[in-house]
Amino acid sequence: MNELSKNDSNIIKGVAIILMMFHHLFRLASFSKGYNTNFFPFTVNRMARLCTFFKICVSLFVFITGYGLLKNYKKNKNRQTFFIQRYFKIISPFWFVAIIYFIYTQLYNGKFINFFFSKNIYTGIFNVLINFLGLSGLVQTANYSGNWWYVGAALVFVFMVPLIYTASKKFGWFNTGLAIVIIPRILGISNFSTTTATPFIFTLYLGMLAEDTHLISKISTPPNLNLKFA
Repeated sequence: MNELSKNDSNIIKGVAIILMMFHHLFRLASFSKGYNTNFFPFTVNRMARLCTFFKICVSLFVFITGYGLLKNYKKNKNRQTFFIQRYFKIISPFWFVAIIYFIYTQLYNGKFINFFFSKNIYTGIFNVLINFLGLSGLVQTANYSGNWWYVGAALVFVFMVPLIYTASKKFGWFNTGLAIVIIPRILGISNFSTTTATPFIFTLYLGMLAEDTHLISKISTPPNLNLKFA
């Protein structure tokens, strides 16, 4: 394997999706309460502890995102429109899901109107718009679904790719990675929520590093030892 192909990326994403499902369904033993679930050869508690670590699915997604976004960025002839193009590619499928979810929850339990318009109509319209644009996690407004945090994070990643790539070309990949690690500590930003983009910026950087330095090819290609025996 020379580089990560689209098929390779889809395989990794598929594994990440499976891990994500187990993480959300079974990371707490109480989630299985009342269900006839068999985790043989694991106990319910051991399975819950294992599924807690499946949060690594996010890092897998982010690594592939960094790898793919940088490849796309370098191929893009008009880099000024890079963010706009990627924004609509990310947000278009989300709009489809969001509209269905808005309608379903309103018909099922009246959640949509109660959630957004309990204060006043103007705040409600603003919050609906921010949620619809995928920016609720960034603007820190009411988030209709906690799982939608990744939409805002994905937009941050798109914004960060040109910045990290430019910095790497000017200061080198090592120094850029060091800055990503050190600067938040200098600024006193240490309490990172795992439902924000911040703790995954370094993983994004690693994906970009792998793409730009052809690291996958170097790791996967066995060394040519040219051993000769008399």
